[in-house]
Amino acid sequence: MLICPKCGSTDDKKEFIDAFCVDCYEVKVTMPPRFEFLLCKQCGKIFMQGGWKDFSEEMLGNYIVGKCKGEFVTALYNHKDKSVVFFIKKGAKIVKIVKNIIVKLQNATCSDCGRISSGYFEAIIQLRGERKLSINKYERIFTTELSKVTFVSKVEEKKEGLDLYVGNTKAVMAVLRELGLTYKISRTLFGRKEGRNVFRTTFAIRF
Repeated sequence: MLICPKCGSTDDKKEFIDAFCVDCYEVKVTMPPRFEFLLCKQCGKIFMQGGWKDFSEEMLGNYIVGKCKGEFVTALYNHKDKSVVFFIKKGAKIVKIVKNIIVKLQNATCSDCGRISSGYFEAIIQLRGERKLSINKYERIFTTELSKVTFVSKVEEKKEGLDLYVGNTKAVMAVLRELGLTYKISRTLFGRKEGRNVFRTTFAIRF
């Protein structure tokens, strides 16, 4: 029978790593004492690795585990308990060691939601023509595709069609190229930023 020299536990009650029980064994693992992230209260995106990203527990767990270093074979982040489970191999045996970690998610507003709330836009897509079904179809397509890379701050119904107000001009041009649509383009001066003229771009599409 093994007896832990630190706490006196025996191997019939706890798992052992070498001469110590799992609770007393000094694991050679380094991990940050705490993690703090910004979480957008509007859209749920998280600020991580220098940018706003769609939040998922898997992505957060992989990021936290990636910051841990040591003698473990693999590790998992437990979202419910806010702990990291390390799997350590000793001989033919795999032993689990659990370490608590502080993870703080602070409410914030991401850059896109901040721009939406202020009415910001760089481009307008004008959908025009007599074919209302086509206009409605492409409004849905544009809204879906653009939401992957930027935002549509407003869809305005006009007598002659629909106007989509979009946060990023380059994103509009990329989607137009992908869809292969013919359009007319015009620019209006909006202001100046860092000594450069800033334009708003209108894309007119007829069906």
